[in-house]
Amino acid sequence: HPYDSNNFLFLEKYILLDWDLNLCLEDNDCDNAKLETLGASSASGGVLRKRKNKIYALTAGHFCIDTEFTEADDYNVEIVHYQKILIVNYLNFKVRSDIEKIDLVYDLCILSFEIPNFKYSNRIDLAKNMPPIGEEVYTVSAPLGLSDENFRLYFSGYYSGCDKIYGCLYTIPATYGSSGSLVVNKKGELISVVSIAIMPFKNVSAGPSIEQIKDFLKEFEEE
Repeated sequence: HPYDSNNFLFLEKYILLDWDLNLCLEDNDCDNAKLETLGASSASGGVLRKRKNKIYALTAGHFCIDTEFTEADDYNVEIVHYQKILIVNYLNFKVRSDIEKIDLVYDLCILSFEIPNFKYSNRIDLAKNMPPIGEEVYTVSAPLGLSDENFRLYFSGYYSGCDKIYGCLYTIPATYGSSGSLVVNKKGELISVVSIAIMPFKNVSAGPSIEQIKDFLKEFEEE
């Protein structure tokens, strides 16, 4: 399997209650915060680059957008929690991440975070072009956070071309939590990011092309 699993990141999103905010947001002590799982979701992602102790990761844009959660208290008054937090879970170490850039047209997001002595994850190289139609492609993901944060599922499928509506299609299975999985070619080079599962097919997913990813990254570098 050409995808380097050391590049893989498991991502979690939480909406926190007030008593967790200072501990996790200000002190960055997310391991000890209660991390109320109101509206929690998960995704996959991978490392783009590392600069000193700061790591930049790529995932699906829809995972990074704001989440609103409403609940009722004892007096049946609705309370809306807007506070969102993104957590990178790497080798059992949880850390808060910041959103650097989102593009909902291409469905891409860049996150940044810091982990001291983060040296085990390898950055990913970008492919020059999309592969020929019918060529085998690969990804690694952890849908639904199955088992635990170190769980990995290896998938392979075939590149099926690009559609104006859905984007570039692959015969790679996807479900909740697969979003953001990096798709690579035979050389292990990035060609796409899983954005959606194409229903009612069981094993068809889609995402942006490498050209769109490059445009997104170029805009990020120029900002």
